Amino acid sequence: MAKNSLAAIKNADNSKNSLPLTPKSKAGRKAKPASEKVSRPVTLKFTESELELIEKRSGLVPNATYLKQLLIENTDLFGS
Repeated sequence: MAKNSLAAIKNADNSKNSLPLTPKSKAGRKAKPASEKVSRPVTLKFTESELELIEKRSGLVPNATYLKQLLIENTDLFGS
């Protein structure tokens, strides 16, 4: 065999490098049904003092999440 021959590679057992026959399961969580997806924004305008009060009360929670939770818990707007 020559010094730079590739014959050794051709004859090598490469079974350890073959891909698995069964596909892997998809990573991540399952998608929500279309009826539960939240995708429609609503824009609200507040004065500086109103926004400061919202930000103070919401703490680390995003303002929109805080306000939506208030609507869910304190009104019958969403039929709960």
